[in-house]
Amino acid sequence: MFNRYDPVANTWTPLPDMPQAAIMAVAVYYPPTNKIYVFGGEDAASGTNYNITRIYDIASNTWSTGAPMPDVHSFMAGGYNSATGRIYILSGYNTGQVTSAQPNTWAYDPVANSWTDLTGTRPFPHPAGGFAYGVINDKLYTAGGRDANNLIINDTWEYDPVANVYTQKASEPATFQNNVPGSAAASGALWVFGGGNPFSPGGDPSKAAFSIVDVPNKQTSSFWSLFKGHMEPNAPATANAGRYYDPVSDTWTSSPNMNQFRSFTSGGAIGDSLIIAAGGYNGSTTVASAEMENVCTEAGTPTPTPTPGPCTFRVLIAYADIGGPPTTLQNQILAEPGVIGVDLFDAFSGTPTLQQLQQYNIVVAFSNNVYSDPVAMGNVLADYADTGGVVVGLSRSAWTGGG
Repeated sequence: MFNRYDPVANTWTPLPDMPQAAIMAVAVYYPPTNKIYVFGGEDAASGTNYNITRIYDIASNTWSTGAPMPDVHSFMAGGYNSATGRIYILSGYNTGQVTSAQPNTWAYDPVANSWTDLTGTRPFPHPAGGFAYGVINDKLYTAGGRDANNLIINDTWEYDPVANVYTQKASEPATFQNNVPGSAAASGALWVFGGGNPFSPGGDPSKAAFSIVDVPNKQTSSFWSLFKGHMEPNAPATANAGRYYDPVSDTWTSSPNMNQFRSFTSGGAIGDSLIIAAGGYNGSTTVASAEMENVCTEAGTPTPTPTPGPCTFRVLIAYADIGGPPTTLQNQILAEPGVIGVDLFDAFSGTPTLQQLQQYNIVVAFSNNVYSDPVAMGNVLADYADTGGVVVGLSRSAWTGGG
């Protein structure tokens, strides 16, 4: 099944079913075509893995399929890189067993509808599945997961698709359940919530996911309640703890706990300040509830219906001003609630790079003169917006933004 959530109305709307049902697939939004790509996944009952590429066209509300992945896969990490225009799929399993963890690094070109296998030149350093993952400043981060030895790992990796390089970062604290959590990238950080450890001895310890024969679900809860005492030891311990990774400081920090315990939960960002956890497994049964957290401050709490909270912003003014640096505008913006820094870039003399823009939450394009290269300026601002940045266009020295 496939559903859309409206955070304003706090409602769910059913949409057309995917061409092939699966659990633990990877979904990636591709801004240039306004489409969602759903890769691979596993059959919940048999553990069979798939290599299908499903494509959902938001505008037409229809599904199609693209070129299949180089191999069947589930429990992988994935994300879009605006600098290369490709979607990257990292590691994961190719059977229903964690012993099948793979080192793949694959690149998918949605325009050409083709795959490039980069594994030979840059394999994933520690093959596993069930990661937390997200894209921050055009780099794909993975954290945690379970490897082929059935061990929960705490590794954090940064993959730079432009350089085609993996860099190990600060490990995720082992005090958390770092297998099959929910995750989302927002406000320049990787947010991770919940998770569960592998099946304990007594079941099949190498299974990647649970199914109807492992734990009770909503459809069979009355039947399985008779056997709950016997089946409970085989189910993953499940947590509700929150934490986030800051790539600038290379640190992990605790964040508010979810209201419910969840592993195998879906996660996503809504804009740059809200994250959502929906569904999952709570330690005894599957759940259909959802909750959100405002991540603009660490002091927020997750709620079924979020209340907007204060946010902090770093702003860049990219200016081409005949009067020189617009310091009056700079001071006006700096006086706004939540603004913690305002920097200037002389766009009359040069064009900022995407990497420079991505250090900021908001870019103000201010001009009463020509830019150094208007076409390049327009392109880099568009790329910045595609990666989630906010662009404000001004043609005079006045700031009308609100908090």
